[in-house]
Amino acid sequence: MCSSKKDFAKGALFGAAIGALVGFLTAPAPGEDTRKKLKDKSEEYLDESKKKLSELKTEGQQKAEKIKSEAELKAEEVKEKVYEAVEEILDEASEKVKGGSPKKTEKKKQQFEGTK
Repeated sequence: MCSSKKDFAKGALFGAAIGALVGFLTAPAPGEDTRKKLKDKSEEYLDESKKKLSELKTEGQQKAEKIKSEAELKAEEVKEKVYEAVEEILDEASEKVKGGSPKKTEKKKQQFEGTK
């Protein structure tokens, strides 16, 4: 549900509550009846609000979990690309080094891979 729909729903609910309150207070009924009706309606609105809040909370948690999972996958992809690039650079460097020992380059590569 988009924000404007949520705002409209909140406004409609708030307007209905205010209208009911004004109606109860101005209705020609004994005070005890009015207070009972007011209490009943307020409990009804409270229950509706709790239910809606629970739904919104669940929806928010689901969206947060989805975003977290997607971020973890992207992070893993980037990490793998970085490792591949570093390995490629190490291979190129070992080929370019004159008189360099391939064992030294292999040792550096193993040290790097140990950080994965």
